[in-house]
Amino acid sequence: MQQYRYDKAPYIEELVFRVKPELLEQYISLNASHWIPGLSAQKGFLGGELWVGEEGTGEVAVIYFWENDEDFTGLDQEWLAGMKRKAGEAMGEGNVVFIGRMQASKKKYKLCECR
Repeated sequence: MQQYRYDKAPYIEELVFRVKPELLEQYISLNASHWIPGLSAQKGFLGGELWVGEEGTGEVAVIYFWENDEDFTGLDQEWLAGMKRKAGEAMGEGNVVFIGRMQASKKKYKLCECR
């Protein structure tokens, strides 16, 4: 296993949702087919990860990496609202509940990883 240390640590956007457990696979597919392609076209987007809680809880954490927090906060809000609307339509009303996001006062950056 090797440790990789970033010269310039990417900014982390962390979102937490509760998804109806029977729709988890649909949510994972939506992230891959909707969010990742859309975000990939945005300035500074570096990629993402999706983490799930214990089986049956429906808790999902989505972690997106950005070159810096300015690129993240500079997202076109109209574009983002449209993306959210389409994602909501795809999943169905009430099937995904936003729990929270990392507070701006607690910014996080990815310093290193081991793989």
